[in-house]
This record gives sequence, structure tokens and C-alpha cells, in this order.
Amino acid sequence: VKNMHLEPLASKLFRKPMRMNAAQKTSLISAWMLIKSNLQSHARNIFAHFFEQHPEYLRLFDNEALHTHSESVLQLFTDLIDDGLQNAEVFDCIMEEIVKRHEHITRKDVMKLNEIISEYVQKVLKRHMTRTLREAVEKFFIMIESKFQDPFDDVRNEEI
Repeated sequence: VKNMHLEPLASKLFRKPMRMNAAQKTSLISAWMLIKSNLQSHARNIFAHFFEQHPEYLRLFDNEALHTHSESVLQLFTDLIDDGLQNAEVFDCIMEEIVKRHEHITRKDVMKLNEIISEYVQKVLKRHMTRTLREAVEKFFIMIESKFQDPFDDVRNEEI
């Protein structure tokens, strides 16, 4: 049995996003229904674990913003899955708005959060986790990460 965890953070830095096939989209949409059925609880659990692993990010939030932001992130993922996977333009439009509101956030920051969310989702959906779903989850997070600036993007573009 293959390890169901995503590749380490550093190995994903240079990966290009790939669109999901129909089976992967269907699998992720169906599985996400289990997450969104109790979004508030899952958001709280995910961000509690995230801030345990990465306490340096706590400084970005006051107490009230911390709770509302965790739910809004998972709601964003719900919107991206429910609407954006069916329409690439919708996905790109949602992500463009998110990136604008998070100019101070780098791809590496997003990857740290996505790693925590992915591990959590795989744990919660363990009974439902298939190769197709695992690949869909990985592609979904890479699609999100690819929209954020990597601090080395400017340097790489100058070298090309």
C-alpha cells in the first residue's frame, strides 16, 4: 500500500498544476460533501493543528479573526470544489480574488496550510480514500498553490 501522504513540501515547489480528469473531480466533489457537512468543526480542527505546527502564523490574527478565517478558508475550498472544478474560469476568478487579498502570503505559506489540510482530509476520509481521490486532493492543492507567488519566481523568470 502506497503512502497516502502528499510529497514533501520542497519537492512540490516546482511542480506545475494539472487539471483533474472527470473521475477525480467527481471523487473529490463527493468526498468533500462529508467535510462540508460539518465545516465549522473541521475548520476548527484543521487550524488548531496548523497553529500547533506553525505558531509563527498566529501573529497574523486576532482571536475573532482566527475563528472566522478558518471557516472562510474551508468555505473557499468548498466553493472551489463545488463551482470551480466544473468551470476553470470560475476557479481562476475565485483564486485571483483570494490572491489579491493575501498579497503578503507566498506559495510556501499556502503549501504549509495545504499540507495540514490534506493530511486531515485524508485522515477524515480514510474509509473513502482511493487512488483517484488521493490524486484529486493532491492536484487540487497544487492548483491552489500555483496561483500564489513564489519568492523565487522573479529570479527564475529573469534567468529564462
